[in-house]
Amino acid sequence: MSSERIKWNMKGVWYETCASEGHCSYYFGRDRETPCKSFQLFQYEEGKIGEVDISGVLAINVVDLYSNKAADLLTKGGEGGVYISVKTTEEQRKYLEPFFVKNISGN
Repeated sequence: MSSERIKWNMKGVWYETCASEGHCSYYFGRDRETPCKSFQLFQYEEGKIGEVDISGVLAINVVDLYSNKAADLLTKGGEGGVYISVKTTEEQRKYLEPFFVKNISGN
């Protein structure tokens, strides 16, 4: 896999909770008083990453960012983990893990 963003097309449900009071200030380009900590749950009803079908996959992304500045979000990154359902196939996992690292904010 290359370092380029991975092409995808998917439909499902995305839940997110974070340390913000109200809406995430990063979504509006504003800084926070402290770095963000967030938890995201993805339920893919249908879709593909590259040519691999990911329908029915459940994944969780846990993020702890290094900076409180919106401008640093993509350059300084953070730490975290991706938890992918044990029901995924080896081929799905091969595409899901790099997809989260390269495409989901905070990674």
